[in-house]
Amino acid sequence: MKVFSISRFKQEHPIRPDEQQQPHLMVCECCDWINSLPVMHPGEKALCARCGHTLTVIYSHWPERILSLSVAALVMFLMAIYFPLIGFSSHGIEQSIHLFDMISVLMSHHFLGLSIIILLLLVILPVSFLLSIIYIAIAGVTGWPLLAKRLAARWLVVVQPWLMVDVFLIGVLVALIKLHSMASIQLGLSFWAYCGFVILFVIVMGLVDNRQLWRWIDDTQSVGANVTGVASQQGLGMCSFCGLSVHLDAQHCPRCQHFIKPERSTDLSKTVALLIASILMYIPANFFPIMDTHSLAITHYSTIIGGVLLLWQMGSYPVAIVIFVASILVPTSKILALCWLCWQSYFPSSQSIRIKQKLYQLTEFVGRWSMIDVFVVALLTSLVQLGGLMFIVPGPAALSFASVVVLTMVAAMSFDPRLLWASVTPEEESIFE
Repeated sequence: MKVFSISRFKQEHPIRPDEQQQPHLMVCECCDWINSLPVMHPGEKALCARCGHTLTVIYSHWPERILSLSVAALVMFLMAIYFPLIGFSSHGIEQSIHLFDMISVLMSHHFLGLSIIILLLLVILPVSFLLSIIYIAIAGVTGWPLLAKRLAARWLVVVQPWLMVDVFLIGVLVALIKLHSMASIQLGLSFWAYCGFVILFVIVMGLVDNRQLWRWIDDTQSVGANVTGVASQQGLGMCSFCGLSVHLDAQHCPRCQHFIKPERSTDLSKTVALLIASILMYIPANFFPIMDTHSLAITHYSTIIGGVLLLWQMGSYPVAIVIFVASILVPTSKILALCWLCWQSYFPSSQSIRIKQKLYQLTEFVGRWSMIDVFVVALLTSLVQLGGLMFIVPGPAALSFASVVVLTMVAAMSFDPRLLWASVTPEEESIFE
């Protein structure tokens, strides 16, 4: 993969005369800088000249690779829901579960909200993602003018942050380690099929570059502007769905028809409100038990930190560290980081803007991994149902913790990283030109 910065583009990728006449303009979603790109070739990646953020990546044979991998992933998923996922035996009692058993058991215990979250994250959203990308790739391979390509592409943009099949697989491994000391575990055919599905799914996600996707669907050209500079200062903005640079006074994007905000908002009230809500939900998530284990006449209540300590006492140090990082360190650090970034948007310090941007990108990346503990609870609930001998149900903290994960993810999405660059002085701006 060839990597280049826009500021060094001419040295590493010579521009042909016809490319010089009509450069492709691309506004950076992180710093609002207008970048001028010549025609890119497969195997190349463009970086913003101002902040170094990845603008777009060009993959070779993109529709064919997407189509084959997506179809294979869909087949693996169908196999994963048809065969048993995990087998569990204790005290002479054996039980095996399928993927959908998690949802049905949670509903039978009246955890409707948690079952809906599991259904969305593990079934509806991943399958709709695959079907949408397959639909678009078919049009690319066959050349058929299929309808609703734009609708499918817009759905891909919406659903991408909520795809957590890889997080669930880690949750399965954690659950197996927790059960290993108390029962015999058998891995069904669905477990290996699901592993294959996750691998293929992650590869497909890595190949989906939204800007390349939209330029392939519709080659609508960006509006004219100076080669460099801040987009908002030239009356330009960027469509949040397809990345097309448009005039700020436009009501809808000419390529994807998405609504265009009239100007960059400096109001952080939505982000702050979501952070306050996540903090309030994080208190009961740590105070109340996340899982209740009923064994004969004894009931054991396990909080998040209690589960970490139990795993540590059992000698499962790597798993204890994973749960501690995902369920305690990541949510706390993400809330603190977003609060600090909101403060920096109003009262900027001398701290490097690039460091602030990297911190924001890190909070977006790690946020979804906090869902591991919720998946572990859902899996153990469906697997350990041995009547009066032993059974596990989610505790009152399970839904609270899931709400914390969702709220912090939405808070990170609502934060505009371009606000961090708004305090750059004209003297500092000149170094980017």
